Amino acid sequence: MSSKANNSKKKSQQLKRNPKRKTDDEEAELPGKKVRNTVKKNKNHPKHLSSEVTRQTKHTTLKQVKIASNKRQTWQPLSKSSREHLQTMMESVVISILSNSIRENKQIQYHLNFLKKRLLQLCETLKVPPKKPQDLSRVSSLLKMERAQHRANEEGLASLQEETDKMVATIESMTGDIHSLKNKVHVLTSEMFQIDNGVLSLPELSQKSLRAPILQREILTLIPNQNSLLKDLEVLHNSSQMKHILSHINLMFMNLVKSLGVELLALHSPEKMQVLNCSTKLLLLEKMLKSHFPESLKVYGAVMNINRGNPFQKEVVLDSWPDFKAIITRRQKEAETDNLDHYTNAYAVFYKDVNAYRQLLEEHGVINWDQVFQIQGLQSELYDVSKAVADSKQVDVKLASFKAACLPPISTADTSFLMNSSVQLTYLSIADVDLLNQTWSRGGNEQCRRYIANLISCFPSVCVRDDKGNPMSWSMTDQFATMCHGYTMPEHRRKGYNRLVILMLARKLQSQGFPCQGNILDDNTTSINLAKSIHSDFLPCRFHRLILTPPAFSGQVHP
Repeated sequence: MSSKANNSKKKSQQLKRNPKRKTDDEEAELPGKKVRNTVKKNKNHPKHLSSEVTRQTKHTTLKQVKIASNKRQTWQPLSKSSREHLQTMMESVVISILSNSIRENKQIQYHLNFLKKRLLQLCETLKVPPKKPQDLSRVSSLLKMERAQHRANEEGLASLQEETDKMVATIESMTGDIHSLKNKVHVLTSEMFQIDNGVLSLPELSQKSLRAPILQREILTLIPNQNSLLKDLEVLHNSSQMKHILSHINLMFMNLVKSLGVELLALHSPEKMQVLNCSTKLLLLEKMLKSHFPESLKVYGAVMNINRGNPFQKEVVLDSWPDFKAIITRRQKEAETDNLDHYTNAYAVFYKDVNAYRQLLEEHGVINWDQVFQIQGLQSELYDVSKAVADSKQVDVKLASFKAACLPPISTADTSFLMNSSVQLTYLSIADVDLLNQTWSRGGNEQCRRYIANLISCFPSVCVRDDKGNPMSWSMTDQFATMCHGYTMPEHRRKGYNRLVILMLARKLQSQGFPCQGNILDDNTTSINLAKSIHSDFLPCRFHRLILTPPAFSGQVHP
């Protein structure tokens, strides 16, 4: 016993000499002989264990139970969860023991870790009686619950399938409607561009609308005793009181005129300049201008637009009516204007007497000389007279001269080469404004961009687009019913698109009663050859466009 005690003391002294020993070494496996010796030492020296553990050992009684081998055949290895639970319990015990043993906790921890590891290894192969199947009594209820859940899932899937089928049917129906609408649009588009004899055929009005009462008669039917009312009005008009009031008003008017120093006869004298606002007179003027073709074409186009809704807010100024000698169309004074926008601030001129035109130019209020503007016409003296008056006002004048051409009546246009391609024949839209502003020789500025947008919104246009909707070739109409800005993108030229666009736009204009006129620069041989190929008539007169700039805006004007 004394030798064993001496060995234990030597062992503790070695542990004290190596305080930096790693924990991994503590868990290293020891030979079986050393382990047995260590256990014996612990039995002979209970002071290495805590008093609490010693007390628990004293009061613990062990009972050995013998179990027959046939019963052990049904035993199964200890479950993993049980082994993990046992490991947790052992670790907690180790921690509690170590917390009470401060001085020799390393040696104790070494032995306890070894015991824990050894016990866990035994538990891996240890067989124990199987647990009693407590859930077997609930199998029927669990089966019923699973079957109910299965039925609910099947019903949900059936409902989802039904909703999916309905959505598919709806989508198929919408797809069919879309295809049907596309076909109708295609048919309407083809009819729009294939009008027989230049006349647009519209559906007939219903007989019910033709038999509807006139509004005036309908209003009169609401007034009872119409004859009595008329008699009362006549009596009132012829009464002495009414005559006295009228004479008093006339007397007040005469006194007012005299106080202003103006003779009454001067009020009734005709003005030198007249603004033609009467719709009947404007329609009559439209017919009168036809007898003065081709020199009156620009004014004629402007008057036609005035008589068809006046989208560009124009008005007609002339020297006299009905025997006029000079006519100028201009923008209405109440319309909003940009002083730099000579595209919109445009005047069209026609005169029978050049002196009458000069007088209109010189008359106050006919022309707004305080802004940049342009004058258009088809007469030879236009530039000389306009420049003479402009020079007197120190206004700069720039002239551009063009060949003038008119297209004959267009009956058909060959569109067969478009049938087997994805190219679309349509019209311009506001989305194309930036492209048109960049490609127009007169464009590239904000005033031109706004002017093009107004032309697209107000007047006919034709455009050929590719399969992505991008414009390839186009032409549009200006405020004087003139075809302008005919252009084809460079990569799509020499394919017949420009010819098709011009013919289609000409048919559009002719169907609405407009003449098909255009202007071509002398050096634009491509457009001249194209005009000849479609049998255009080159007019004996030339088209003149004058841009007039007052000194205040010198250097700020785009051509």
